[in-house]
Amino acid sequence: MYIDLLYFDTTSSYFEADLSEATEEENLRKQEFSKDKRPDLLQIVIGLAVTREGIPIRAWVWPGNTVDMTVIKQVKNDLIGWKLGCVISVMDRGFSSEENLRTLQQAGGHYVDIIS
Repeated sequence: MYIDLLYFDTTSSYFEADLSEATEEENLRKQEFSKDKRPDLLQIVIGLAVTREGIPIRAWVWPGNTVDMTVIKQVKNDLIGWKLGCVISVMDRGFSSEENLRTLQQAGGHYVDIIS
């Protein structure tokens, strides 16, 4: 059986823009917890899944107020079409919840929690 390791993490990126310039249509740029220690600026959340060799296989962009715990189901669903073997997902504790761990174990998947 072939085993695919899938490394996944998120980061945030901020915009140095006048907050009054943001419009309702710009639904990705939000103020929230900033991993860059800049809660005063608008930001987006970027997710990246890479292979064991570090080759990116999929990227995501979410609104800046997206919490890590809430993206795992979408990430798993978005990767269903890929021809992956037995997947072991490697991610940090920011993604660990009972619901997320159950999601990762569906269809024979596994996970490794990295303490950060």
